[in-house]
Amino acid sequence: MFEIPSIGVPVFVFYGLFVIYLLGYVLFSLFNLLHLFKFGVAGKGLYLTITIFTAGTILLASGCIYLLLEYDPLYTWSFGDSSSFIQGNIFPGL
Repeated sequence: MFEIPSIGVPVFVFYGLFVIYLLGYVLFSLFNLLHLFKFGVAGKGLYLTITIFTAGTILLASGCIYLLLEYDPLYTWSFGDSSSFIQGNIFPGL
């Protein structure tokens, strides 16, 4: 049977990927605000939509960071431990 090697990946690797995604999301919302102020407001509905989107982005980003700060970024996650929930054959028909 195939054995998964005991490779340990630190949690901060996943934090790094998450932070890159989060920065892209925040930059996109700020990009929307820049265009809103640079080219003018087409209507109050557009201004309200982008303002709510940006406020929601800031709220979600700060909430995610607040919740992730309690975890240890130096903890290593082993791929060998992740297969412990599998009981039996993955493809029984083969």
